[in-house]
Amino acid sequence: MYPNKEKQLLIQCHFDCTLVWNQMLHVMIERYQNSSKVSFIDAYALSPLPQP
Repeated sequence: MYPNKEKQLLIQCHFDCTLVWNQMLHVMIERYQNSSKVSFIDAYALSPLPQP
């Protein structure tokens, strides 16, 4: 069974959003590890980003 065009689009969107979210999380973690004095971005600052 194969997904139709609509389901394919939803699947692709999900993976794109997950990729963006994971990249932003990686950047935040590296930023914090490089300098713990830098303020950490909280979940409210990330809420406009698409979430997986």
